[in-house]
Amino acid sequence: MPKEKLLIVDRYVALKGEYSYIVQEFENASYNAFIQLAPRIKAFSEFVFFFKPSSAEPNEVLISFKRFIKEFNINGVIKNHYESGSIAPDKVYFTIHNLELWEMLKDTKVKGLKVGKDLGILSHNDDNVKEIIFDGITTFSIDFAEMGRLAAEFVLSLNPVKHIMENKLIRRNSL
Repeated sequence: MPKEKLLIVDRYVALKGEYSYIVQEFENASYNAFIQLAPRIKAFSEFVFFFKPSSAEPNEVLISFKRFIKEFNINGVIKNHYESGSIAPDKVYFTIHNLELWEMLKDTKVKGLKVGKDLGILSHNDDNVKEIIFDGITTFSIDFAEMGRLAAEFVLSLNPVKHIMENKLIRRNSL
């Protein structure tokens, strides 16, 4: 494929030569979101991150989580997956996967726990549902619609683009 027609979207891939990209940056963006949430996270006894090492999850998020819990002296735990029924009070849960999020929310309801009071929940990648469910789930995310608009603009114009999407923390009632 001619490099002037190549567009890398979502994750940066280092290739030889000049090419266009519209990507996310994961390590600093995650770390900055954690820092902004530090007072709320510290209000709970444990910060649990579900990270699947064999999946497509960005390793940079794991690196930033480890850095954050060390530098802020937070009791942090990394688990490979959420086990149904294991939700517990006084913890903050962080997941990248929506299926885990839905399972955690279901379990909070079954156990009569109040999200944002009894426990905290943080999710990666925002969408409309997270704005509505359980009075809102706190997320950090890029604007995917804007990413799509920029990609379409590139396709139509073929003007070179080198753009790293801004990641924003969206505070809601879950944390």
